[in-house]
Amino acid sequence: YVRGYHDHGMLTTAKHFPGRGDQEPMPGKAPWMWNPKPADALDAQEFTAFRHAVEAGVDFIMSEHIAVPALTGGSDLPASVEPRLATDVVRGRLGFQGILTTDDLWYDHVVARFGAEEVALRAFEAGHDILLKPRDPVATIAALTDAVRSGRIPEERVDAAVRKLLALKSRLG
Repeated sequence: YVRGYHDHGMLTTAKHFPGRGDQEPMPGKAPWMWNPKPADALDAQEFTAFRHAVEAGVDFIMSEHIAVPALTGGSDLPASVEPRLATDVVRGRLGFQGILTTDDLWYDHVVARFGAEEVALRAFEAGHDILLKPRDPVATIAALTDAVRSGRIPEERVDAAVRKLLALKSRLG
């Protein structure tokens, strides 16, 4: 599919990382979802489709608000804000060099847990290049600007994300 879409000038996205197949409600953290499988089962099952997509040259991977404690030292943070999932697994283990995007950040349960702007900052820090649908885009841009000015987020990190997007756009003409 990825190669076929590319042959016809379209971009592709693999989603929703880490996979929705065997998710279930996280005990005591409703409405949060998690995948309780051990690391080897995740790698052999959920990550196979993402691995194939990366090998085929997928342009984007979209993360989901799903925790995977087996890969994060027991963390209950979802892939949308957990660097050990967004950076270590997607970039490191799967070798993805394209654009990593979040799922929608405006969901009530996401905003309630992290705060409308803080979830965007955490997602960017975790390794995402695009922050999809923040609750208040203007406030999110201001928070990101403040985070760069304060040194929380390196300006080079923003530049790298922008360069990825511009490179993709230039490839399309």
